[in-house]
Amino acid sequence: MSDRLSKIFIGLGMIAMSAGFGWFTGLKPLLFYIESANWPIVPCTVIHSKVLKGSNQSGAEYRPEIQFNYDFQGVSYAGGSYTFYSGAPSSEMLVENIIERYPVGLKTQCLVNPDDPSDAVLVRHLGGFVWIALFFSLLFIVAGGLVIVQCLRGFRMLR
Repeated sequence: MSDRLSKIFIGLGMIAMSAGFGWFTGLKPLLFYIESANWPIVPCTVIHSKVLKGSNQSGAEYRPEIQFNYDFQGVSYAGGSYTFYSGAPSSEMLVENIIERYPVGLKTQCLVNPDDPSDAVLVRHLGGFVWIALFFSLLFIVAGGLVIVQCLRGFRMLR
């Protein structure tokens, strides 16, 4: 009985960790993406553009850091980001290409969150990592659920 109980806790842990991972890396960015379909597009000017280099367990990681000025409903803002999801780190060459497309002084357009105008992005993009994160989260949630169901079937009182 304690072996089954420990397997149930393992299944619950799999579900909890997968749900948390799926929320932060997949579902939350997907919800922002859907919500941003209604964000107004306004003119903006790039004021800062550089490659951020960091590191993780697998080596170097690169991210674009782009900030811009824009006006929304008569108020000026500075800040924003390239996209609302910075998910998986990109290759240095990919990030350098992004930075080259958005040099300081470039006049372009950005999307502004009407509920929080200090929140703005240049690109409404999810990237493949979101779909991969959602897939693996769902896979481990189902696996954890199957572990629990299999253990519960073993209890005579639940048959």
